[in-house]
Amino acid sequence: MTTVSLSGPAESAPMMMPHHYSSADRRSLPVRIRDIIHSLLSTNRGRVILAAYCAFAFVVLKYNPLALNMQRNPYADERYATFATPFCGPDGICGEKADEPSPRTKYSARSAEQMGLWNKAVDDESQRAITYNLHREAVRAGGGGTTRPLVLLGDSIFESYLGSSYGEPQDKFADVPSVLTTDYAAFEPLVLGISGDQTQHLLWRLLNGGILPEYASDPSAVFVVLIGTNNIGSGMEPGEVNQALRTIGQYLLEEVKGRIIFVELLPRGDVFRTKDICPPRCDGDTGKPLPSFLPSINEVNAAMRDNMSRLTRKYRGRISTVNCNHVFAPDEAALARGEEVNTALMPDSLHPNAA
Repeated sequence: MTTVSLSGPAESAPMMMPHHYSSADRRSLPVRIRDIIHSLLSTNRGRVILAAYCAFAFVVLKYNPLALNMQRNPYADERYATFATPFCGPDGICGEKADEPSPRTKYSARSAEQMGLWNKAVDDESQRAITYNLHREAVRAGGGGTTRPLVLLGDSIFESYLGSSYGEPQDKFADVPSVLTTDYAAFEPLVLGISGDQTQHLLWRLLNGGILPEYASDPSAVFVVLIGTNNIGSGMEPGEVNQALRTIGQYLLEEVKGRIIFVELLPRGDVFRTKDICPPRCDGDTGKPLPSFLPSINEVNAAMRDNMSRLTRKYRGRISTVNCNHVFAPDEAALARGEEVNTALMPDSLHPNAA
């Protein structure tokens, strides 16, 4: 091996012989570190060196610019992403925007496992759409008549029509798929719903394989949209959700030929979850968690009716809304117990059953 001098010509250097490791050199790194520390602690000079190193490490970790930046904004650098990060910060700024297409991120996935389940659910959903599209193409090419398409776009409420959550079978949804065969026998349904999804996730799925030509170009197709309750449940303001619903409606009107029906957000009685979004969404008078999700849901629904009525005038009746909330209203006895939904129809106060 040779070395090169920066101040003069190259000079020959002694040949470096390969090092032969003894058994002592093969010790694990933790053992070596332990021995070094013990060696330093055995002398006064060593103890001074070790103390100085520890002090230096403390200052670097506590006061370096990156650490200060992360203290100011824990969401500043995606490389330091951790799951279960609050969707919206105390200042009301949310990690994702309701009207901008986005896959799940650290803000909207509770764990790495859930992120993996979501990714698989997206793949499975894309395959369902492709299979559905190919089947209809084959029937049409063979000269056969096709049944009217019914495409359900949403979150866990629509995924329950598959009997699953994140693609995993769920006992509590076991009877829900029967609704498609009994109540919608005149249609050929395609379920495009994933548990926990919000408006921005549905937009992302629509742009990534959710709308395929065979059913998008069919003027007899019916597209039913139910999305947005998870935005409210994550701490978003109703106004943000309304903007996203307008965006979804506008996109579908431009991309498909069929009729579009927006189901207004269903009531939900899982009030225990409001503590998870306070702050930023707290009661304006008490500063405590909201006593109910219903005022926010009602605000979204009122704006949805107004927005879709404007679009239907522009697009000649191709888009409308439907409100089913009276079906899930509790009776007087349930109201007296503080229940906000009919738990006979919504056992978990959020998802309808087959009844």
